[in-house]
Amino acid sequence: MGLALEGEKTAVIIGRCNEIKKNIKKLQVADANTRVALGREYENILTKLMTNMNSRLAQNHSSAGNLLETAAGFSNKLDLFRELYRNYDQKIETLLTINCEKDPAEFYETLEESRTKRSQVQAAHVELISIAEAYDAELMTIWGAK
Repeated sequence: MGLALEGEKTAVIIGRCNEIKKNIKKLQVADANTRVALGREYENILTKLMTNMNSRLAQNHSSAGNLLETAAGFSNKLDLFRELYRNYDQKIETLLTINCEKDPAEFYETLEESRTKRSQVQAAHVELISIAEAYDAELMTIWGAK
């Protein structure tokens, strides 16, 4: 594996292995709950707001501006968010199977990889919020033009 593990970190990982794993498991449960809640909200935004609004605008032969492209971008980013979360969760599962007392270096490297994957999930979350805000702004522009 690639990361060099300093002696002090090795000692901490070995000495607090069970505690570290318990905390990671708690984080995994909390993240799963958050992922489910966010997933529902994002799905509602996509289906109940964006898709319905775009359909209504099309039925009324109204200009949709950039709403269609924005909704498609939101849908694509939501798919990516789900995929990134699955990758993150799989990495956490792998992390929890490593015996950190016997192989602290592998444990630490996998921990760092899971942190990177969690950051990617967070970045997708931020981008989803940004896209939803852009959709809202475009919608307000269209409504203001009528």
